[in-house]
Amino acid sequence: MLKVDITLLYQFIPFLIAYFFLSKFLFRPSLEYLKNREALIDGKRKEAEMLLEEIKELRVKYQNAIDEANREAKILKDKIHQEGLMKQAEIISKAKEEAQKIIEEIRSEIVSHAGEIREELLKKIPELTELVVKKLLPG
Repeated sequence: MLKVDITLLYQFIPFLIAYFFLSKFLFRPSLEYLKNREALIDGKRKEAEMLLEEIKELRVKYQNAIDEANREAKILKDKIHQEGLMKQAEIISKAKEEAQKIIEEIRSEIVSHAGEIREELLKKIPELTELVVKKLLPG
């Protein structure tokens, strides 16, 4: 059985003194430090979550901006392509017109030269017939 005597009191008093001393100078500051640290960690965790959310929002915003820029670039590319096709058609049309003019000029020159050659041949027909007759009928 447990005896209660003065030695128990002598042991209990240093225990109380040590407990109060350790409580005041070790346990409470340690607990306070741990609470402060936990609050700091919670604050940093919330800040990190907010930053992650902000990063997600910015990523969506920048992706939308990139998509919009790509759409605008495609529209601009298509517009430039259409302008190029129109310019090409215009150049081809002008080239065809010029070619047609050149062909008409050459045709008119050919007709003109053909007329001149016909006239020359008509002038030379009597000479040629006389030459043919002389060759066919010697003498």
